[in-house]
Amino acid sequence: MGADALELSRFSRLCQSSGHSQKRGGRYRFYHDLLREHLATQITLDLEPKPDPKQKRFQLPWLVKFSLWIALVALLPLIPANITQFNSDFLSAMSPTIQTSDHIWVDRITYSRWRPPQQGDIVIFTTQEGLAVEFPYTFATRRILALPNDQLRIRNGRIQLNGEPFTADYLHLPPDFTQPSITLDADEYYLIGDNPDYPDLETFGIVVPRENMEGELLLRVYPLNRLGLVE
Repeated sequence: MGADALELSRFSRLCQSSGHSQKRGGRYRFYHDLLREHLATQITLDLEPKPDPKQKRFQLPWLVKFSLWIALVALLPLIPANITQFNSDFLSAMSPTIQTSDHIWVDRITYSRWRPPQQGDIVIFTTQEGLAVEFPYTFATRRILALPNDQLRIRNGRIQLNGEPFTADYLHLPPDFTQPSITLDADEYYLIGDNPDYPDLETFGIVVPRENMEGELLLRVYPLNRLGLVE
């Protein structure tokens, strides 16, 4: 018991023995109004409101966790079919972002039907039709550089987007890579690789229609030391 509590206990017993107060259960009642008023002005109580147990039970974090678990259970049947390992073109064009040991979950459900492609997204696309160049594989992956209706020009690895110089930390172009000035159509995207040492400059950067996009590379699930979002 602290010093203040001892002094208060001693004071209460003294008042009781002198006839100034009466003890009832665990409380003391002082007889004189002036004394009660004086004590009321000298004592300050810092009382915190008790949390409402009903309100605590339905806090937002709990609801968020519950919703995530429901979503995970609903998606479990789809997860194995959307974990992808990659062919040699994927690995060559997107190194070091994608490595040989990587197993990556690809969002083929919401992308790009309900979730529009954005600059910087890493996407998987079909090469079967609609492309101006031929790829050695049915599918390829690149990063989105320019969006529909954008004006793009690349000269000696330097990007000019909508008339302004453009740089980003994730972009590392071959120093001799060139793309003549183009204006993308309303359903076209310009995709580009991450690896400046990619040997085929003809397919390093490519115009891809939206209908060719199969999904976005979202989550690296294996190996565990590389677990996390694909960026």
